[in-house]
Amino acid sequence: MAKAGAFVYVTGRTTSAPSTNPWTGDIDSTIREIELEGGEGSAIRCDHTIDADTESVVQQIAEEQGKLDILVNNVWGGNELEIVNKPLWELPPAHWDNMFTSGVRAQLMTNYYANPLMRNNQNGVRFVNRAKRRWNSCNPFISRVDAHRARIEKSEYR
Repeated sequence: MAKAGAFVYVTGRTTSAPSTNPWTGDIDSTIREIELEGGEGSAIRCDHTIDADTESVVQQIAEEQGKLDILVNNVWGGNELEIVNKPLWELPPAHWDNMFTSGVRAQLMTNYYANPLMRNNQNGVRFVNRAKRRWNSCNPFISRVDAHRARIEKSEYR
């Protein structure tokens, strides 16, 4: 998108600052890659499981750009609990609460806050909601990601 001339906002919790998590990649390095390719963008630290953070990001975009053309919503806060190959009834409720808060709810609330800004856009609305498929093959009893996607698709304004 940046190569096509879009100003790209990259949000997330992981910055280039030292971290205790083992994840690779961060919002700052993503912006550096965009800029190396000649694009423009801004990294905004945001924990999408905290509504005030998400609302603040959308407000910043509104103030700086006045619009939001495309939302690529790939929010996934990770799961503090291990994802194991067990039937859903063998997983503790805390597992599901954590997963839905950091996945489904975080994506829904991102759509919730971004929707008004996007509806005012004369160029139309473009949502790209993403969910990881890695866990679909883990559990033959329920597809967590399919349940997640079904809920997210209902949140898009069309």
